[in-house]
Amino acid sequence: MEKISLKCIYPNIIKVLDEINLFRIVDNNLKESIVVYASIVDNQYHINMTNTNFGNIINVCKLEKLLDVDKFIEKVIKNSTEIKKIDDFSKIEEYLLNIGEH
Repeated sequence: MEKISLKCIYPNIIKVLDEINLFRIVDNNLKESIVVYASIVDNQYHINMTNTNFGNIINVCKLEKLLDVDKFIEKVIKNSTEIKKIDDFSKIEEYLLNIGEH
């Protein structure tokens, strides 16, 4: 089993209380994860991530349309092999922030 795995949740989960769960990146050894979700604020989609080990919320980016959220997810899936190779959650967080900037 791989140490890091990516579990896509979106679009199978619908909006709950103005949030949409997108995906989790799981460290199978430590049983910790990075949860990535979208909050809907003022008709914008704020993509956030939470490291379940620390509980801090980090804003990845703000997107205007649901189609932009789809594009963000596509970028993550396209880069999932590289993400799984990264051994440190803080570096995975940086990688996701980079994806959010482009």
